[in-house]
Amino acid sequence: MKLERMDKLYIACFVILLPSVVLAAEELKPQLITTEKNDYFGYLKEFNGFKCQARGTNLKYSWRHNDFVINDGYIIKYPEHNASTLQPIVRNIDLSYQGDYQCFVTNSIGTIFGRKASVKFTVVGNFHIGQNEIRTVDAELGKPFVLHCPTHFLSQKVQYFWKYESPDSRKHLPPDANYFVTNNGTLYFSILNQKNVDFINNNGGIFCEQEAEPEGAASTARRSHRIKLRPSGSEANKVYQKPQIKTILSDHTIESKSDNSDKLVLKCGAIGYPVPDLKWYRVDSVTNADKEIKESSHYKLSRFNQVLEITNVAPDKAGKYKCVATNVRNKQVAKDEASGAVKVAGK
Repeated sequence: MKLERMDKLYIACFVILLPSVVLAAEELKPQLITTEKNDYFGYLKEFNGFKCQARGTNLKYSWRHNDFVINDGYIIKYPEHNASTLQPIVRNIDLSYQGDYQCFVTNSIGTIFGRKASVKFTVVGNFHIGQNEIRTVDAELGKPFVLHCPTHFLSQKVQYFWKYESPDSRKHLPPDANYFVTNNGTLYFSILNQKNVDFINNNGGIFCEQEAEPEGAASTARRSHRIKLRPSGSEANKVYQKPQIKTILSDHTIESKSDNSDKLVLKCGAIGYPVPDLKWYRVDSVTNADKEIKESSHYKLSRFNQVLEITNVAPDKAGKYKCVATNVRNKQVAKDEASGAVKVAGK
């Protein structure tokens, strides 16, 4: 009799526990969310959206753009049959769809979310004046001289170069301590000399070219009309000018790859007369002392030190970098300097 009662008690307990086991199997907290590892900086027309995936039961996916919930008013949305995928339903998206995108996964137990993925489209705008035209501008010898990249429609994520047409190809202006190009395409001459004028005019003029080559996409280049110079004055009019750095050394954050194959290019250009000498320094984070950067396997200097390439970017390359421009008058040294911070984030 005692054995019989124990059997019944055991069975009763089993029946009571079974529903809770079934309930747990029906609802599991979302976990192990995976989203796109990379941001998107390619062309607008090639943007295919993002994917997001989580593990769990009864999951509901949603997306936010710049912290606003994506709803029916968005051209970029998620198909009803697969809400974990965010994609353009039609191709007429525009620059307003740039920004941060984030995936959220919810059920009755909780909510998890993925990393924010940034979108900034690469745009190469057309120039207002056709590339076959030639314009001549006035230029005074012995004075600082500036050529702005001719006007064009909106461009972003592009590089600017000044080039000339050789018989076989377009070529960059040759390296010269007397001139440099800023990140927005402005060409500065410390002091315009006859040698510069002759080179420009004898090659049929020079032009500004925009270039873009997003990762994994084809390159795009657009060029302006050609520009020749009509010189006046004399190089004898040169007067002393203190160095003045015209480039902007912005702060940079770069994600290092496991094989340290990333590189970062910093540019520095200064006007002045005599033409300034340029040197690069790395600032010690503890002592704040400047250590001059020399050509090595870690650093490459080119175009009269106007360009510093940091090779094999890794966390040990992070820190403050400084460009110093100097010239001398009557044994008195004048200088100008600019600096920027480099942050290295591991993936």
